[in-house]
Amino acid sequence: MLTSLCSKAKDGKVIDNEPEASNDKPRARFHLHLRDRRGEFAASSTLVKATPYDLGAIAQSIQNLARSTAPIGKVMDFLPKELNRMNLERDHWLEEYARHGQECVHVKQKNQEVLEPLQIELRGIEDEIERVKQLMQSTNIQIHQNNEWIRARLRRFSEHQV
Repeated sequence: MLTSLCSKAKDGKVIDNEPEASNDKPRARFHLHLRDRRGEFAASSTLVKATPYDLGAIAQSIQNLARSTAPIGKVMDFLPKELNRMNLERDHWLEEYARHGQECVHVKQKNQEVLEPLQIELRGIEDEIERVKQLMQSTNIQIHQNNEWIRARLRRFSEHQV
């Protein structure tokens, strides 16, 4: 029915073929609004008498809708290829992560092997330092005790001579 009332011109626009037809039967007319006040798509319907102009306008709206969705179709054609490419890239980076993770573990083990004898040597040196500190402390105590003993002797000696 729509094709009998409208035809396509060479430039893709809809042209009415017939003059207004008298049709007493009311039909539902849908008014499509791109966005309502809340920013959502909305549609309303009212019961009106359909005319060839109305059908032409509907056909024009359908053609405009098809033209505006064509870029989405082209994007959708490339989407599977792009998803495959992204999956391959993700797999590559996961392999890199695993490889570098293994290298990191290997380097940590080598470092531990190299550092272990040095840490043992360091603990030995720290123990030696602690032993020498204790020896110095006991020697200082001994010196202090000897100084006290000498002072005490000198006092006794000076008291006997006076």
